[in-house]
Formats: sequence, C-alpha cells, structure tokens
Amino acid sequence: MKKLLLTIVLCLGLAGIAQAEPLRLSEIADKLPPIKNGIAYSFQTHEFNHIVSAELASWKGLTFEVGGVADNKVVGIVSYPLLKLKDLGVTLPVLDAIEANLGVYFGWGRIDFSKEGNNEWESGISLSLLSLKF
Repeated sequence: MKKLLLTIVLCLGLAGIAQAEPLRLSEIADKLPPIKNGIAYSFQTHEFNHIVSAELASWKGLTFEVGGVADNKVVGIVSYPLLKLKDLGVTLPVLDAIEANLGVYFGWGRIDFSKEGNNEWESGISLSLLSLKF
C-alpha cells in the first residue's frame, strides 16, 4: 500500500512539473501532403476510373504519389505537372486548386491471399485535376 501511495504522489508531482505545449492543428495540417483527385485510364480493362492520391516526394519536376483507384486497387504514380492555375496568376480560392498532372500508375487490385489467382496487376495513365491542401 505504501508503494502505491508513493507511486501516485510521484506521478502527481511529475505531472505538476511537466508542461505541455499547446496543440496547433494548423501546424499539423501544413505538414500533410496534398490530396490529388483525377481520372485514370487502365491499360488492362480499357476503362476510365476515379483516382485519389497523396504526394510522397518530388524530384526534378517528377512527383511520386501513392493512392487508390475507384475499383479497389492500390497504386503508385509517377507524374509531371503540366499546368497550375496558381502559377498563371489565378488568385481565386477555388480555382487555384486546379492543376493538371499527367502520370503513369502501377498497382495491384483484389488482393486476397486466401484464394489462388485472385491478384490482379494494374497499370495505366492518370490525369490529376484537383489538388487539395488542408
């Protein structure tokens, strides 16, 4: 019982000494990568789908992204920016999020290890049209 009381007193004493910095959500949101939305054309199924991705890194104009296609596929994308309305001087809050990034994507879909032969390889081209930064 004495050990329990001593532990509680020590914890409460340390809690009084420790100071937490205030949590600023705007600082956390600034560190998050932009979310890109667009369309994707599959070379395997010859169909257009909705694609959503998040930017991981960029190098010499190329952007490396990871995301998903609407029909349950996980993809990696390499894209290059073609047009940014913000760079053209557009200052409207809604229109400055529009940008065109042309890319190629590769990925897998319907991954299920319990069934043999159920995995599907996917590749195609993508066009990201909207980039949202929170």
